Amino acid sequence: MFTALLAPMRVQPGCTHARLYTDADDANAMTIVHEWTSQADLDRFLASDAGNVVVAVLDSSRLAPEVHFDTVASRGGLEVIAMARSDVSRVRHPRK
Repeated sequence: MFTALLAPMRVQPGCTHARLYTDADDANAMTIVHEWTSQADLDRFLASDAGNVVVAVLDSSRLAPEVHFDTVASRGGLEVIAMARSDVSRVRHPRK
């Protein structure tokens, strides 16, 4: 059911990504990650017919779903790893 929800979610204004992940150790555990350009776009989706369908699917679950909304203040790439390694290297090998 969740796979069918991804296509309508992806075409919502402000949705930049929508993906479904399954847990390799628990076939009943799934995670949907969707990213939005703004809180307003997410709010609009949650109040829409497409958002109501997602809620209906959650309500029909045999097990009580865990729902989390996380916000990200910043995003980085490989440079974050390089910076962390550089900082650790300086701590391990301080300049004299």
